[in-house]
Amino acid sequence: MHTRSAAYSEHIPTREGARARVEQRRAAEKERLKSTRQTVRASANAQSFPVHEHPVKPASKPSARTHAKTGHQQKKHAMSTRKLILISALILLSFAGITTSILYALSRNVIVQEPLRIARKVVIASGDTAAVIAEKLQTAGILEDTSEFLEEVTARDVADRLREGTYYFTSDSSCDEVVRVLTDDVVNLTIYPGETLEGIDERLSSRGLIDQGSFLEAMEQVCFQRQLPFCEGFFVGEHYQSLPRGDLASTLANRGVDEVYALVRSHSDAINVSEFSIAQLVIIASMIQRETNDITQMPVIAGVIMNRLEQGEALGIDATTRYALDQWSGALEPDDFPASGEYDTRRKKGLPPTGIGTVSRESFEAVLFPADHDYLFYLHDGEGDLKLSKTYSEHLEHARSL
Repeated sequence: MHTRSAAYSEHIPTREGARARVEQRRAAEKERLKSTRQTVRASANAQSFPVHEHPVKPASKPSARTHAKTGHQQKKHAMSTRKLILISALILLSFAGITTSILYALSRNVIVQEPLRIARKVVIASGDTAAVIAEKLQTAGILEDTSEFLEEVTARDVADRLREGTYYFTSDSSCDEVVRVLTDDVVNLTIYPGETLEGIDERLSSRGLIDQGSFLEAMEQVCFQRQLPFCEGFFVGEHYQSLPRGDLASTLANRGVDEVYALVRSHSDAINVSEFSIAQLVIIASMIQRETNDITQMPVIAGVIMNRLEQGEALGIDATTRYALDQWSGALEPDDFPASGEYDTRRKKGLPPTGIGTVSRESFEAVLFPADHDYLFYLHDGEGDLKLSKTYSEHLEHARSL
């Protein structure tokens, strides 16, 4: 059982601070090796299990009994009529664009460094003429009138090269830029479930498909526009087709978030009765995705997580620490866990503050429909099979047998 020390409680490192500490430690070790000319091997006794030691149950919906007990105190803090009217107005407005469940679950706390360019969606169907496309662009508020677009298409003689597909433009997009994107080559990409947004940006920029950092910037814009509480995790890893090369970063960011919204809509009934917010569902799904790629194991692991949250035990999922430190290979050292701060799910109870990678349909559905069992621990054996345990002693026995 892991307990939190006073020092740990006094200062919880941020993700950036955690990574800085790791880099400092690596630099110091490199200097020490250089001066002593000795090779230092990692301790063979260091152990790290992708298991769940003590998670915290996220805030659940209060019961009717709780409401009855606290009714008297709540009356002292009753909302004013003005606040009630404001809340009612917000609820009515929530139906204009996204589902009620999304607004219920999401909150936002983001600092914006500069004005954002809000993307607007346009769907070009097969067989759409240049005139039809021009009208769609005008209706979406991307172009002020259709004449400039039609003149540009005629001047370039590209009417037969306007591609079908789903595009995202901003209201300040130039006519030249719009025509270029609609006639540019398209790209088909596979975004792997579990990939981090930084990893996606690095992979695409290394292939020369985007400028470095442009995908991360596009994700920040999309998340701000849609008032998401964080970006990491609000993206479905899958195969994306017909992405315009000229606007790849923005289109991919919007498409990936769109897929999360599609998942929410398709499972709205289950989400509405869930004790978790959509943001929490995304976080848990991203952790499950990092724990296994076997879709048959996902509901089982989800069941373990739910059981530990229910009992107020820390999750102990090492993938959250690896995400904070950006250290996806090699053994974790004992001081790596406190260094990962809020992502240290061995000591900190509850969920990490964000997701830790892209999710899949299967991992998201596993959170909504977890396996019903009494297990509290799991680990993978050498063949990748799950070893489940109900007690810590049983779990240790499984670990020793590997």
